[in-house]
Amino acid sequence: MKAKTISGRLTEDIRIALNGAMSDGFKPTLALVFLSIQIDREAICDLLDKEGVQIFGATTDGEIIDTEIDTNSISIMLMDLNPDYFRIIFEEVGQGGYSEVAKSVSEKSLGLYEKPAFIFTGSGIWKDPYIEKFTDGFKSVFGKDAIVFGGMAGDGFSLSDTYIFTNKKDSPRAAMVIAIDNSKVEINGIATCEWKAIGTPKTITKSIENKVYGIDGEPPLELLLRYAGITNPPENTTDLMVELNQSLQIQLQRDKGDPIMRVAIINREEGYFYFIGSMPEGSKIKFCLLPDLNILDDSIRAVQDLKKNKMTEADAVLLFACAGRLTAFGPEIKREVRGIQKIWNAPMAGFFCQGEFGKASGGELEVHNLTSICVAFKEI
Repeated sequence: MKAKTISGRLTEDIRIALNGAMSDGFKPTLALVFLSIQIDREAICDLLDKEGVQIFGATTDGEIIDTEIDTNSISIMLMDLNPDYFRIIFEEVGQGGYSEVAKSVSEKSLGLYEKPAFIFTGSGIWKDPYIEKFTDGFKSVFGKDAIVFGGMAGDGFSLSDTYIFTNKKDSPRAAMVIAIDNSKVEINGIATCEWKAIGTPKTITKSIENKVYGIDGEPPLELLLRYAGITNPPENTTDLMVELNQSLQIQLQRDKGDPIMRVAIINREEGYFYFIGSMPEGSKIKFCLLPDLNILDDSIRAVQDLKKNKMTEADAVLLFACAGRLTAFGPEIKREVRGIQKIWNAPMAGFFCQGEFGKASGGELEVHNLTSICVAFKEI
């Protein structure tokens, strides 16, 4: 398999770059398209569709192309993968919700490949933030070791509609996978966060699914404001949420595997926090302060271990990085992006997303916050 990356800000930029990429006889069959919500998606899709390229696309909170990051731009990974080795499955979220749509796209792949792996994206997180239900759907078909990597579409930090798209289809509330024959294309990935917890564990004393009403017997907002040292909280809930999450993050402890990060969304009127994943009563959490730059180096080392132990070579690399990492580290996030790209020195594309999917180290398929998901591909 051969892969190439192209980028730009306008449809004309992509037209020129695409023609240049194909000038040596390269014939892409698959394009992974990550672009700003301000970009004309239909025009980009028409351009690729006319070349017979299948499209897997999402809007973003920022774009990644090789060693660089950008905003208000277009990042595209082109692959000439044998069409027999992959299938794009796109489905709107219906009344059954996230779990049922993930189960449905999983079942549609069952007759295709004996050993499928999935690159996943979804839209509509601000219509229903409980996106862990997607993982429930995958696990119901493939078990806890389902091979799924990806991230939720972004909206340029507007906290509004997000979109995913493929040839002739575009939706603010849908799920999409690239189902890949893992016997023909080796796929390995890692979820790396590296946030460091402080202090003693706290116990979730009252919760319903992803809604938390009590931590150590206290209302969650009161407790977190105290630990974050916020004595004069903003009246605007969005401003409060930003200030709180810039001061303190929550790490959910797991009985098996690494802990995972959870970002709190505040319902001030009813006095609870809600999250993208479940927060069971009795589970333990720890708090994390804003990280230092050493975390980026730790993340790079984790991906280096992936190369050393599982994936010595790669034809292409995808990076699904939490938008929260971009806000936490600012321009310094380039340090992580550049470090990861240099590990295989292969074409790399990706985006900053609103919820990441991948197997936790030592654990099972999870939905993550504040995490980078690195995925490497090698045709066998």
